[in-house]
Amino acid sequence: MRIWCWIFAFACGAAASAAVAKSPPHGVFNVKEYGAVADGKSDTAQAFLGAWKDACAWKGRSRMVIPEGSFLVGPDEFEGQCPNASPIVVQVKGLVKATIDMSKYLSDKWIVF
Repeated sequence: MRIWCWIFAFACGAAASAAVAKSPPHGVFNVKEYGAVADGKSDTAQAFLGAWKDACAWKGRSRMVIPEGSFLVGPDEFEGQCPNASPIVVQVKGLVKATIDMSKYLSDKWIVF
């Protein structure tokens, strides 16, 4: 009888471990890994969009990280048909600066989510 209890306990533990292993991990997308330079002078819009695109495509919870530093960003639209049903967290640890070159703005908006 005891052996069956141990086998049952082991099977339950293995099933629980397998269920945890199947859940997708958090996707963390740091804008610096996409080429963003934290000098406050280089336009990092493409790096921000690249990180957003990958966070949007991630199957599971995702986070776009803007680390410490100063990042210049021109007008950007962070949108799309994300197949991921989970919200994307945008974690801002640094400073995001708007470009002062008004010719880059095609509308009255700077960053749109």
